[in-house]
Amino acid sequence: MVKDLNSIIDETQKILVSEIPTFIQKIEKANIFPILSMAVNAKKVYDRALMVRLGCESVGGNWIDTLPAMVASELRDFSVIVIDDILDESPRRRENLTIQKKWGVKKAIIASSILESMAIQAILTIKDNIICLEKIKGIVNIFEQIHQDIYVGQYLDIEYELLDFNQVNEKQYLEMIEYTTGVQISGCCKIGSIIGGGSNSDIEVLGKYGLYTGMALQIRDDLIDYIDSEKETWKTPFLDFSRKKKRLPLLLAMRNSSKTEKLFLQSLFKKKMLSKRDKENIVHIVTKRGNLEAIKTILEELKNKAWSSIKSRQLNSSIKSVLKDVLELSCNV
Repeated sequence: MVKDLNSIIDETQKILVSEIPTFIQKIEKANIFPILSMAVNAKKVYDRALMVRLGCESVGGNWIDTLPAMVASELRDFSVIVIDDILDESPRRRENLTIQKKWGVKKAIIASSILESMAIQAILTIKDNIICLEKIKGIVNIFEQIHQDIYVGQYLDIEYELLDFNQVNEKQYLEMIEYTTGVQISGCCKIGSIIGGGSNSDIEVLGKYGLYTGMALQIRDDLIDYIDSEKETWKTPFLDFSRKKKRLPLLLAMRNSSKTEKLFLQSLFKKKMLSKRDKENIVHIVTKRGNLEAIKTILEELKNKAWSSIKSRQLNSSIKSVLKDVLELSCNV
């Protein structure tokens, strides 16, 4: 039966909702269970797992074989989200206090470390009767390289926070998000295609597709920061702005705005609490003067690169169509 993107997402969500808790329930110390349980409920969609699955199915594999890798990819992402909230000093996520805010930074770091170790354990449960041991080693290497690259990207993000806006350009921003969401989605696609029995060239092109799609997802996420609805976005609105993060929407606004508008934005950086009027003015400036059009242009370039990577490839036709839908959704602003 041919499935569309929504039915695949729903099916993936249902199975992971039951699979992920089995890992955290292995922790014998009951008092840490609530922290881990909260951590694994930090996302709306299991997007990393979805890309592992699609990577597998696109080369004709059985997606059920990727279940350990799907679980691992989400446990890794939950671990990263906990650290993200610490680094950003984020007070809320999903309309609740963040782990570091509720239980403290030290316990949050421990929870993140436990989730990361669980992710490795999950990867290692891939059965050697599905793929050979050598390929399992290759998957572990990819998985660990993702981990390393994510924190290189996090380091760049912190460094850029300390710089003036005229010291960070779009190229540096794109490099940063390539290291974070780009390599995460790329690695998920690669791992899925390895498990699915894809050729080396299949793995390479799906990795490129994932890289550009992941970067587009991050740009879209950075723009979502300016939606003043925690219920809709599941994160603290305007947090990137308050921390003067050198993300694309604000980089463009500071580059293209008038002197008066720049001074106005700089005055708001000093405020501990933004009013509703402040937020409306910020959104007005960020989305004017061709800023939104510039973001759309960059997204279009990434979309073209991603699709060109797999367009002429002989992949499963129905899954290829789903990959196109994922790409369209990632670039929709």
